[in-house]
Amino acid sequence: GMLVRRSALRCRARRQSRLQHGAATPPSLVDQLNRTVADYPTWSSLAHVAGSLGTFAAAFGVYFYLIELDLPSLAVGGVVARLVKRPRLPLDAAMAGSLAHAAPGLNRLRLGPLLTPFLDKSQTQQPPAGGRGVSDRLVALIRSAEGPIDAYGGPFMFC
Repeated sequence: GMLVRRSALRCRARRQSRLQHGAATPPSLVDQLNRTVADYPTWSSLAHVAGSLGTFAAAFGVYFYLIELDLPSLAVGGVVARLVKRPRLPLDAAMAGSLAHAAPGLNRLRLGPLLTPFLDKSQTQQPPAGGRGVSDRLVALIRSAEGPIDAYGGPFMFC
C-alpha cells in the first residue's frame, strides 16, 4: 500500500515537473506515422503494398495448406468479391464517414502521400506551366484526391 502510494506520488511529481519546465511530450503514434509517410513516401508506399501482399500470401497459405481449400472454391470467392465490390462501395464510404465522426482520432492519419510516392516533387508541388498533357492531368487528379484520402483514408481502411 505505502510503496504504491509513494511511487504514484513520485510519478505525479515528475509529470508536473516536466509540464512546468516545458519538456515536450513524446509524439503520438499517429504523428509518428504521418511524419514517416511524409518524409519517406516511396518506402512507406512499398511497405504498405508489401504488407498487403504479405497478408494475402499468409491467408492463402493458411487456407490452402492448413484448411485444404481447393482452388475452384477460391476462384468462386474471387468472382463473388468482384461482383459485390461496386455495390458495397457506397456502404463502405458511409461507414467510413460515420467512423470518422465517431472516432475523430482516425482522421489524423494522413495517407494522401501514399498516392504520389513516385512522382517528381516539382510536379506535386507546383501547377504545370503552359499546356496540360495527360501526365499533368493525371498529377492534378492525384493531387485532388489527396484531400479526401487524408480526410477519410484512416477510417476507410477499417471498413
